[in-house]
Amino acid sequence: MARAEIGRAAGRKPPVKAHPPIDRPMPDPGGTDAINLMAPILALWRRKWLIGAVAAVVATLGVLAALALPTTFSATASVIVDSRRQSIVDIRSVVSQLDIDDASVRGEVAALTSTYLLSKVVETLRLDQDPEFNPSLGAPPAWRRMIEAILGSDPDAGEGVNLDVVIARLRRSLAVEVVNNSTVIDITATVLFPRKAALIANTLAQLYIDQQVNLKIAAAQRAADTLRNRLDALATDVARAETRVQEFQTAQLETHGQSVAVTRQQLLEIGVQLARVTGERTALEARKARLDEAQGDPAALASLPEVVDSDLIQTLRARVIDLQAREAQMLTRFGPRHPEAERVRAELDDQRAALNREIGAIAAALGKRTETARETAAALTAAMRTLEAKVIRQETDGVELTRRMAEVEAARSVYVSFLGRWRETSAIAEFSAADSRIVSAARVPNNSSGPPRKLIAAMAGVLGLALGAALALVLNLLDQRLRSAEDVRAETGLRVLGQIPLLRGAWLRAPLSAMSQRRSSAPAEYVRDLRTLLAQEVMEEGVEVIAITSPLVREGKSTTTLLLAASFAETGARVLVIEGDVRRCNVGRLAGVSVTVGLRAALTGAAPLHDAVVQAPHCGLWVLAMETAPVSTPTPASGLAITELMQGDGFQRILDQARQDYDVVLIDMPPAMPLSDARVLARLADGVIMLARWDSTPRRALRRAVTRLQAARARVLGVTLTYVDFERRAGETDEPDYRNFQSLYAGT
Repeated sequence: MARAEIGRAAGRKPPVKAHPPIDRPMPDPGGTDAINLMAPILALWRRKWLIGAVAAVVATLGVLAALALPTTFSATASVIVDSRRQSIVDIRSVVSQLDIDDASVRGEVAALTSTYLLSKVVETLRLDQDPEFNPSLGAPPAWRRMIEAILGSDPDAGEGVNLDVVIARLRRSLAVEVVNNSTVIDITATVLFPRKAALIANTLAQLYIDQQVNLKIAAAQRAADTLRNRLDALATDVARAETRVQEFQTAQLETHGQSVAVTRQQLLEIGVQLARVTGERTALEARKARLDEAQGDPAALASLPEVVDSDLIQTLRARVIDLQAREAQMLTRFGPRHPEAERVRAELDDQRAALNREIGAIAAALGKRTETARETAAALTAAMRTLEAKVIRQETDGVELTRRMAEVEAARSVYVSFLGRWRETSAIAEFSAADSRIVSAARVPNNSSGPPRKLIAAMAGVLGLALGAALALVLNLLDQRLRSAEDVRAETGLRVLGQIPLLRGAWLRAPLSAMSQRRSSAPAEYVRDLRTLLAQEVMEEGVEVIAITSPLVREGKSTTTLLLAASFAETGARVLVIEGDVRRCNVGRLAGVSVTVGLRAALTGAAPLHDAVVQAPHCGLWVLAMETAPVSTPTPASGLAITELMQGDGFQRILDQARQDYDVVLIDMPPAMPLSDARVLARLADGVIMLARWDSTPRRALRRAVTRLQAARARVLGVTLTYVDFERRAGETDEPDYRNFQSLYAGT
């Protein structure tokens, strides 16, 4: 049957033959940029037995460790931090109290586990004589020796163990925690004996309370001593201030002779006198002025009080008036020269002179009184000014005295205040109370508290699973073997043409016989799938000569070549298999043929191609293999090495003839990596199929093999995975497995 049969087997009409460029890139149907989110899960599933083994080992160790741990007992004492207590003495005025907040409670937790307090517990309970806390007292128990053997030596063990080691072990046996964000602190001691656990918890709680009381008493005593010294200094200051006040008052009495009140009274009296004298002076000056004005006016003069009130002046005025009347009569009767008239006139002049003298005397008396009043007012004014200056000086001294007395009062007040505080501080020792109190004492536990053996075993199992998973993922990252089509595409960018399942038994010894007898088996179906894809290449792109190679040896190259050839032969095509791997010569042996005239004869020209080929049993394909016996007719080229003959013109001549005589030519080439033969033969083929053994071929080897062939301008059609163990790969990929459908198509 001709090439058209292959086209019908592929479901297509045979086109005109055309050879595409050999360096055309192959498509990547799967895509290399897609992110496979199932990859980690598949990697874990692939190494599930390793994960299980690691988990089993770790879980076993965890169980052994849990069983080796000693039984412990826990006892808890509860302490509440509370400074809101009534006290007879105001302690806050002397010793600071604890403010209840989260920071303060955390500080109290730190105080409970402080080295000082724990050392007191060790001293009180003599824990330094307890082997549980002092490892130097004897050999450690068996469980500790076992753990030390697994985890290493105990850093606390050895000679020269001191109190720090005992305190460190005591701290590890304690758990001090705040209860639910409250002010209650639980003190839990976990040791080997129940009574010891309760004793340690209660002792620590009580020592903590006693420490608070002692600290307050010590602080109060220090404050009392400080206040006592301060009181002595304040008493001296008060005495000195009082002395300075007394000395100042004495100096004031000596200087002023009287108090400022007396001086003010005197100043008031002088002011009154000065006002009176000033009034009198003014009245006198007014009367004298009127008297002086009335000297020439008898009528005005007669109206003056001084004149009216003077009997002498009134008598003189009456006599003057009378004499004036007599003078008038005398003048009328006798005339002015009458002696009687002259006598009356002379008497009248005498009386007038006497009257003027009397008025002058009165005026002189008024002037004298006025001058006296003026002098008296001036004297009183001077005295008043003197007293005012004295009052100012006395008031200034009084301000100073007041300031000094205020200093005395202030010093006395401070003294009294410190005296009261000193008395309160001295009484604190009798009334001091701690800021915390025990609300629940630890009781001797009846049941053990640990170790949580079930939890340890469960955690060991979980840890084992986690370690196993981590190890599996690390091994997966380090694993460079090919396991899927995605790995192939990621490494080479080439498509995966097919997958050949893991072959055993007859499939390895006589693949052609197994192929003909088990046509409905999974290997046969997978080979047909590969053949169908290649048939499209044969019909559409004129690929006639296909070379099959692999990066390394023992990757199923010869077996796959024969199975693929047998599958092509099933379609009625004329198929030729050429043994290109002349160093191993597996094709003839696996095909079950005996060759006397074969590849060497064809290469050297000793025999034509149709005489050198042998038809294999069962499948009807033709094989050009190496002779199993020496060539009978030597030629000039027969002495050359077979590898040199393969790289000469003879092999090209064989391929040219094979293209004419056969529909499909398959070449079993040497591995691409260790030898250069594959690169030479690959150039002569229309396409190359690269085989890679599943879970065996390193990725780097495949990539380098493809790169070497492409560098030799060979056209790599794609990659086929061989020896795929679908049972091991179950769950790792979503690709269908023919074995799941084999029963449905059995016998077809």
